[in-house]
Order: sequence, then C-alpha cells, then structure tokens
Amino acid sequence: MNIDLQLNYNSGNGIVYVTLIGALCNNNIEAITKDIIQYVREYGSHKVIIDHTAIKFDFRFIDIYRIPELYDAMGISRNVKSVLVVGHKHHDKQKFDFYTSVCMKHGIQISIARKVNYAERLLLRDQALA
Repeated sequence: MNIDLQLNYNSGNGIVYVTLIGALCNNNIEAITKDIIQYVREYGSHKVIIDHTAIKFDFRFIDIYRIPELYDAMGISRNVKSVLVVGHKHHDKQKFDFYTSVCMKHGIQISIARKVNYAERLLLRDQALA
C-alpha cells in the first residue's frame, strides 16, 4: 500500500511536523519510521507532531502490540515526545487509543490530539514545565 510522507521542521518552536496520507500498515511502517527518525535526528528535535487525519491505520490489534518492539530495534529515543493528530471523527480511533496505550506501557511518550494547534500546545506546555 502506498503512503505519502511529508516532513517539515519549525525552527521557531523546535517541532517536527509529519503528515501521512494513504494507508499505514505492516508493509510500510518500518520505512516510514526510518525516514521520520532520520529527519528528527537531523534537526535534533525531541518534539514530533504526526498528522494522521488523512490515513487509514491498517493494523490488526496484535500488529499494533508489536510496534514498540520495532521502535526499540530502531533505537527511538525515549526523550522524544510525540502527539498524534487524528481529527474529531477518525474511523480508527479505537486502534489509535490502543496504540498510544501500548506505546506508553513501553515508555514511549505519546499522546493524541484532535487538531494540530492543540498538539503544539501539548508539546510546548511540556517544554515550559521542564
């Protein structure tokens, strides 16, 4: 399945913005994740917003449970904080909720927001508290 990946870095707030369009599945998650990690490391950012509003999250629940193992194998830093933007009526909301729960149990800092501006506030609030 094809997926379009768009990466942008905002030097003003230090956030990497990722936009995914298409279907995210077992066949492409590793390549997409490698591209995102490389970009995040290139800019030295620890804040990432991943916009999922235009994707189909094409995973079975058992597949979702294995995703943190992939992240560990790729060496994703536990210092990176990510917010998934899923919109108000995303058809895969239950899977996203399960995904964030599984990731958090593995020490991966992740949360869900409905809009990009709320995701920004979450990440910048955490920065202000640090």
